[in-house]
Amino acid sequence: MVLSVEVDELDPRNRRASVRRKGGAVDVIVWRTPTARLLPRLLDGRRTGPVFLTDRRARVPLPPGDLDTSSSTALE
Repeated sequence: MVLSVEVDELDPRNRRASVRRKGGAVDVIVWRTPTARLLPRLLDGRRTGPVFLTDRRARVPLPPGDLDTSSSTALE
């Protein structure tokens, strides 16, 4: 599940990350130079938390484990 990757799980030097898919199997994803150049802009200096953030509210209440309250873009 690429959308659930955490910042600290990224290996930017080797341009890869391990992701766990449904069923528990682990896959290694890799990225090329254009993505490596854009990734720091996406992370915006963050060293922990989810890679992908949104400022949109969910339509339904979310379980507490699905919320990143430590992020500067998290909504209260």
